[in-house]
Amino acid sequence: MRFIFGMLPDDPTFDPAGAGWKIVASSTTSRPGLLVIFSLAGAAVFLAAIAAWSVWVPNAWHGAFTEAYPLGTFLVCVAIGIVIHESLHLFAHPFFGLSAQSVVGFWPKMMAPYVSFDGQMTRNRLLLVSLTPFLALSVLPFLLAVFAGYSNTYVALLAIINASASIWDIHLAIVAATSIPADATVRAHSGYLWWHKVDRLPGSRLDLSGKSCP
Repeated sequence: MRFIFGMLPDDPTFDPAGAGWKIVASSTTSRPGLLVIFSLAGAAVFLAAIAAWSVWVPNAWHGAFTEAYPLGTFLVCVAIGIVIHESLHLFAHPFFGLSAQSVVGFWPKMMAPYVSFDGQMTRNRLLLVSLTPFLALSVLPFLLAVFAGYSNTYVALLAIINASASIWDIHLAIVAATSIPADATVRAHSGYLWWHKVDRLPGSRLDLSGKSCP
């Protein structure tokens, strides 16, 4: 695991176009207006999650939303949610985030921490990395509350905040699932996802990082 202050620079030795990798154009992080689109989508998911908890788990609320969660509590839940969210991304990395290719960084321009993988992985591993925080912090608590009767105001708030913050992760998973073959290897480079089919010899296997092994 490595720690970086600033955005992770591209690997200068990786030439995706020259090596036959294919770009996923819809995976860009720099398209004009993208921040506005995802901000609006995040707000919509936030309101939808509040409605879902209010309808299906009404005992999770104690009064109105603003009364149940003062600003200080809300901000603490946001901070805790960020740490757990990024930690779950890291844990879902190949080798559970312990390899040198797993990067924990802080982006000063956006005032936000991030977790990235500086290498290649299988398409399905990318789906796991993208969706683990959403499934573990938003979907699982909601299902436990609905079907098992467990509910807590702070767990509900954390689940709602995380659902809103998972918009990009969900988008990335949808893009990967619909644009990249299931047996492909993927890698991030220059703000895009790139993929190629893995050529495996008879009797070979594919390790967790997506490299062909004897």
